[in-house]
Amino acid sequence: MNTLGTADVVTDMNTLGTAGNVTAMNTLGTATNVTNMASVAANITGVNSFADKYRVQASAPSSSLDDGDLWYDTANDAMKVYNGTNWVSSAGFASFVISDMTDVTVTSVADNEVLAWDSSSSKWINQTPSEASIDVSDLADTTITSVADNEVLAYDNSSSKWINQTAAESGLATSAHNHTGTYEAANANIQSHIADADKHGEIDDAATGTTDLWSASKINILTSGNTTSISANTAAISVNTAAISANTAAISTNTAKVTNATHTGDVTGSTALTIAADAVDIAMLSATGTASATTFLRGDNTWTAVDALPSQSGNAGKYLTTNATTASWATLDTDANTTTKGLYEHEHTIDANYSIASGSNALSAGPITIDTGNSVTVPTGSTWVIV
Repeated sequence: MNTLGTADVVTDMNTLGTAGNVTAMNTLGTATNVTNMASVAANITGVNSFADKYRVQASAPSSSLDDGDLWYDTANDAMKVYNGTNWVSSAGFASFVISDMTDVTVTSVADNEVLAWDSSSSKWINQTPSEASIDVSDLADTTITSVADNEVLAYDNSSSKWINQTAAESGLATSAHNHTGTYEAANANIQSHIADADKHGEIDDAATGTTDLWSASKINILTSGNTTSISANTAAISVNTAAISANTAAISTNTAKVTNATHTGDVTGSTALTIAADAVDIAMLSATGTASATTFLRGDNTWTAVDALPSQSGNAGKYLTTNATTASWATLDTDANTTTKGLYEHEHTIDANYSIASGSNALSAGPITIDTGNSVTVPTGSTWVIV
């Protein structure tokens, strides 16, 4: 009683004591609901596992999978069932397709294919009619019996089926062609042509005219007077043939001469021709200008004059110089005693024997070194001054 008398318990009992809750508890207390609650309690494991049996999400569940599990694919708005291997669309929903059936295998579907039973795989597979060996007699609205050549398929109202019949049985033909009525007379040109024994003709498609085709007898009559002319022309043809043969022989001879000709002189050879050495002279060149003793052939195929040299007579020991316009000979002054340089320079080591010319003196800037094995000879009357 002390426990029931606590404030929290009193509050809870006050809540339960409201009219609405009393009514709800009376409803739960009925025999049917008590039985149902007992059933739920007995199957509480299955109730608790319902979250694994039915899932709602965008991607396929991959764990806790059992045959018969349900998954609502929110990405494609489709209900799917796990068949032990894959999630397949449920047959109870509009998204179910024939390939979802476990005994059907559909691959690379093409127009006009059919589903045919394949005993090797024990499944229905898609095939062309020829692969499935389907013929007219397999159709439900067709009855084929004792087929014969030239029969047709005709609809039979009495059996509501297409059946094989002869053309006559189906009403497409009669036993004979009987023509009645009025016929138009043949064209006058055709009648005239038929009456002409000398010729035969070809009647055109419109049956309004003909093209004459002369008979053999008519042709003989028309050509008999020309036989002599034909014979004469035949003889003339024979003569011309002989002349052609003779000319052909001459052509063959000339061809042999041209083909096997042997060339001599500036060009030699019989097949591959060769220009002989020294065979090409100046006259054969295509260069421009005039070839002469005072011109030379430039790389641009032009003969060009050489600048003239001044006369060499009486100019021994001189050197050639120019003022940029005219060439001339000049004397080298080897006896000059002046310089514009300000200094004379010479080596300070004498590494070779040297003799001062007789009657001459020599001047050097010292000191001077004479290499071992070498000497300077000063003749009598001469002086070598080292400053």
